[in-house]
Order: sequence, then C-alpha cells, then structure tokens
Amino acid sequence: MRVLLVDDEFFVRDRIRNQIDWTALGVREVREADNGAQALSLAEQWEPNILISDVRMPQLDGLALAERMCALSPECRVIFISGYADKSALHNAIRLHAVSFIEKPIQIEEVRKAVASAVESLREQREISRNMSALRHANRERQTAEAARELVNPSPSTVDCGVRLLAEHIDVSQYYHMTTILVRVESRDVSPIPSSAPKDGKDEWGNMGPRVAAFLETALNPDEATAIGFMVGSVYTAHLFTRVPMLRWRETIAGCCQKLIRFLSENGADASVAVGQPVTSIRQLGKSYRTAQCAMDHCFYKPPGAVCFSAFSIARTYDLRVVQLEDYQRALKNETPDELLALIHDLTATLRQHEATPPAAVMRLFNAIIGLMMRAAEQDHIQLFDLLEDSYAVYQHIRQLRRLDELYAFAREAVRCYDRKISAGTNNAVVNRIIRYIRGNYQNPDLSVTLIADTLKLSPTYVCHLFKNVTGQTLVAYLTDIRLSEALALMNVGETRVKVIAERVGYRSSNYFSYQFKRRMGYTPSRPES
Repeated sequence: MRVLLVDDEFFVRDRIRNQIDWTALGVREVREADNGAQALSLAEQWEPNILISDVRMPQLDGLALAERMCALSPECRVIFISGYADKSALHNAIRLHAVSFIEKPIQIEEVRKAVASAVESLREQREISRNMSALRHANRERQTAEAARELVNPSPSTVDCGVRLLAEHIDVSQYYHMTTILVRVESRDVSPIPSSAPKDGKDEWGNMGPRVAAFLETALNPDEATAIGFMVGSVYTAHLFTRVPMLRWRETIAGCCQKLIRFLSENGADASVAVGQPVTSIRQLGKSYRTAQCAMDHCFYKPPGAVCFSAFSIARTYDLRVVQLEDYQRALKNETPDELLALIHDLTATLRQHEATPPAAVMRLFNAIIGLMMRAAEQDHIQLFDLLEDSYAVYQHIRQLRRLDELYAFAREAVRCYDRKISAGTNNAVVNRIIRYIRGNYQNPDLSVTLIADTLKLSPTYVCHLFKNVTGQTLVAYLTDIRLSEALALMNVGETRVKVIAERVGYRSSNYFSYQFKRRMGYTPSRPES
C-alpha cells in the first residue's frame, strides 16, 4: 500500500509520519506534499492507494484534490483532516465516500485506526475484484471449451451452436488459418507390466486441461495466434487460430507444440502432439480434427515428444495377415525364449517401417502373441502375470499402451516372465525341461522314462540319475505325485467316478490307480478321507 500525506502544516505531517507504525498496517511507502497542486502532480505519477489530506489548503483544497484523485484512481481511499467544524466539508467528504473525517487537533490513534480501516477496505475490494475476475475467466473458459467441443461434432446444428458461442469471445474473421492439434499427456517411467493394483478410476489428468489452456494463452503471440480447447481423459484437443502466412504456418505450429511439450516435461509428464490439416473456415475444424486423429496414429511409432503433421505424413501399411503365429507356437513348444524374442524384435522392426499400420490392429496382433504365452504357461500350471489374471485383463493393459516401444517392452517382459517362471523349479535347465514335460503330458498313460529321454534326446539312465541327484526323488515318484495331486483336484471339484479320474490322470487301470492312491493317501479314492 502507498499513502500520500498532504497538509500545509509541516508539524502535522511530521507527527503523522513519525508516530504511526506504517509497516504494521501494511503500508510500504509514505510520501508528502504541502499543497493540493503538488499532491495532484505527485499522485498522477505515483498513484497512491490512500490519501490523507487537510481540507483547506492553498492552490487546491483537499476536497477538489480528492475528487480529482478519485477520478484518476477509483480505488483510492480518502481520509480528511480539518481544523474547522465545517458541515459543508463533512457533507462533501460523505459524498466522496471518505473513510474518515478527523478534526484537528488530531489524535494519532484516530488516524491509525482510519488508515487501518482504509487498508482493510482496499484489501476487501481487491479480493472481490479477484474473485469476480476469476469467475469471469472461469466462465469464459467453460464457454470456449464447450465451443471447442461442439466445433468437432459431426452434427451441423451442434457446430452452428459452437460457432455462435465462440463468436462471443473470438473474432475468427481476423485469422487466416485454423488447425486442430491433439496433445496426448503421458506418465513417465511406466513399468511394462503392472507392479501394483489398478488405480481407483480417478482421472490423473483432471487438472491438466486448465494448465495447458493457461500455458497456451500466455505462450502464444497474440498478434499471431490464439487457442481454445478441452480435455478428455489424457488428451487435450486445441483449436489454434493463426494469423500468419501459409509459408510460416508449419513453423509457427511446430514452435507452439515444442513449447507445450517442454512445459509438460517440466511438470513431470511426457507428451505427443498430432497436428491436423489447416482449414480456412471455422466450420471445417471437424475435418482438421479428424486428420489430427489420423496423425495421432503415427505418434504410436514415435518416441515421447514427437510432433506428427497429418498433411506431411507419408507411410506404408503392413499386411499383418502375413505374420505366422505358428512360428511363435513352435518357439514356445521348443522352449526357446531367444527365438521368441528374435521373432518379436523382427516384427517390431518391420512395423517401424510401416507407420500407416493401424495401432489397434498391431495391439490385437501382440495380444494374440502374448495369449499364446499365457496358454503355454497354463499348460504348465503357471500364471504368467501376477496382476493380469486373464486374457481380458492383458488386452485392457495393452489398450492403455500409447506407443510401439511400450508394446514391444511389454511383449519382451512377457517372454522373460515366461522363461523365469517355467525355469523356477531347479537350477538345472535339463531337469526343468523334464519337469515341464511331465506337467504337460502326465495324462498320457504311455508316459515313461524312455519316452521322456527320447524326447529330450538323452539316455534313460542319464535322465534318471540326473533327476534323482537334483530333486532328491526318482522321476517315477515325481510322476506319481503329479498324477495323484491332479486326482485330488478332480475329487475336490466333485468328480467321484474312480475310472474317470484314473483315465484323466494317465492310468489305464483304475485298480492300479486305486492301489497307488491308497498307498500314498491311506484311503481309497472311492472313500473320502475321514
């Protein structure tokens, strides 16, 4: 706060200036004048918030000074000092909305209270002004966001409504070109595979829309461009209205997008920006919006921070039907994760050269490949992912991935998970393969040491010896344990027919199955444990 103290009596000014704690009242600076004319000249340059003035002064009296100052600065608060009981002066003070009228000889405490009242009045007025300004700004933001949303609606009547609403805030006739850009905001350092439970559904970008809008408002040169927009989920849609020649259009838009990407990066988020084709009519913004959506597909193949222009994107489409899933099945069957990783790497490298391939189709293909891994893991009684329990959860996760690099990382991590989990049994790779083979083939009544050894291209003696040394039990005992464990599982879900149970766990003879079961469990499979 700034105070101007005006009185033709030096001792009055000196007393007021030196006996009041101005800092405690929130006053930053106090200046003086000894007549009204001098005070007015000073006020025109300095713009005080509070005027403390004598009523009767040479050249220009206090009432005239106050009237002139209030015209210059309507928020200025006035405190009058007078050595006369002048009713006319008092009435004029009331007319000028003076904070106080203090008679001489002055009481310092009375002046201090009057100044405190003036400061409080100014603060209240400024708070009201700020609130009103914020309300007007919020109302304008809501209206322009609604207009921006309606301008991309396929319904002509809705577009007409958006045009009318926007006309209240922007004169679009002064702009040469109009363009829609899509800004996709993304979290950083996202794990390829979820390491925690899904969020509760809250929109983490709920406050990002207003921040992007505010940034564009300050970052754009008002002589060249302005913007309106709205946010849905993590994508901010902005319509840019530019007043630059077409030769400078791309340079201007690219500069704006890069500034926005840097702003988001400084706020802890990555972003990709898709730019639609420029149009010359506000009613054609729907076309610019649709081409921006196509450009966003190209961002799928780019690193974070990419700016993709639809009109300048030249790319080829890859026919995904040529991808042979049998190659992936064979790698899984042969338990060669390196071959599986190589197939995924080659596929990803090919897709990078075909940026016109629809991302949704690529996601479906990767989902099919990962689905093969999940089914292979299930055959070994393994859950591939800890937090993605079924194929639907996996596909939902894939749909949230924003670029090919993330999809590639997810597929690679899925292979690593599969390799780790199927190899988790022992520290011996050969024994692990034996265990996986037994788990996948225990239902075969012909499964034997010889068959297992032939499959692994090893001698039966070596297989038996190695398995016993590593696991501490014979291969035949391990096979029996697996079969009886599966039999118990069948009985727990309500299967009571001994013959059916025996056949489903790899026994041709139900009698031999019953013998083995009783020998191991202490009761027959036809009689529940007491």
